[in-house]
Amino acid sequence: MDKKYTKKIYLNVLTLKEFEHINKVLIDKSDNVINNESYIQYKVDDNTITFYKKSNKILVQGKNIVPLIAKLNLPYVRYQKADEEKNSYEQISLLPKNEDINFSEYIGCDEVGNGDFFGGITFATVYVNQETINFLKQLGVDDSKKLTDDFIIQIYPEIIKKCKYVQKIMYPKEYNELYSKFQNINTVKTFGHNYCITKIQLACNKYFKRHVPVIMDQYCHPSTYQKHLLLIDNKIENYQKVDHFETKAESKYIGVAAASVIARYNFIKMMDELNEKLHNCLPKLDKNIKIPFGSTNVKLIKKIKDIIINEISSEALTEFLKTNFSFQNDDKQ
Repeated sequence: MDKKYTKKIYLNVLTLKEFEHINKVLIDKSDNVINNESYIQYKVDDNTITFYKKSNKILVQGKNIVPLIAKLNLPYVRYQKADEEKNSYEQISLLPKNEDINFSEYIGCDEVGNGDFFGGITFATVYVNQETINFLKQLGVDDSKKLTDDFIIQIYPEIIKKCKYVQKIMYPKEYNELYSKFQNINTVKTFGHNYCITKIQLACNKYFKRHVPVIMDQYCHPSTYQKHLLLIDNKIENYQKVDHFETKAESKYIGVAAASVIARYNFIKMMDELNEKLHNCLPKLDKNIKIPFGSTNVKLIKKIKDIIINEISSEALTEFLKTNFSFQNDDKQ
């Protein structure tokens, strides 16, 4: 089968020699490096390059990866021009071809915190119909990444007052226990999503006596999502089903955007709790030192990580951060 890559995604298998060459190039170019048992991930401008250690696969994603592919001189894969591209990477529906999602009524789901060094992950599902869709639009709901945290804190009470929703706050300790068990971040994410989807679908079945379509912001292929479900459950029931996977769904479906806002609100509150916990454990610590969001502020992340290890205990790390996250140059700073 002729392999192709698009403007947004490249996937291939590398030899050890190819990886060593690419690694040398990326170490100098990368804005951020995450190195754990499963993969090494580099951030270059707005692109993400992930090398999976067990399979030797490399995945490059971004808005326009073509120049980066050329610079890295990655193993040959034919480029699929824009007019040839299909939406297979953009949206995948598991509904029968003759059955479309009723976009005036569905369940949107999303998560926040997956890429943050500190904190766990927060999840949410939100049921919407035409009435709540109109309400959310008037409220100014959008993808949480496009909104300020102050605005999210302001509109969160209005969303949960008007919409049926389920939220899950996965603190670092639970995240680390699940990762230790499954050794796969996407399995952990599926665990959190499945909790919320199951709870809200059971409620929908109770009130509406029917299945309501679920739209998910896609983070893996649907067939892989099913495999992750099998790892966390003995069998897959209808109320666990995701009907439609689509990348950037939080920017396209207001129900998914509302889920992202709820998840972001809970992640903000989780980080507030972790900051309070850190300063309660270390009352003499400078009050201006705050646990950072994201994973790009490497110096501050390492500083706080070292404070926790040296001033509290290395075991306490599981209470504050994702222990499978690490930096290539952790020992050099």
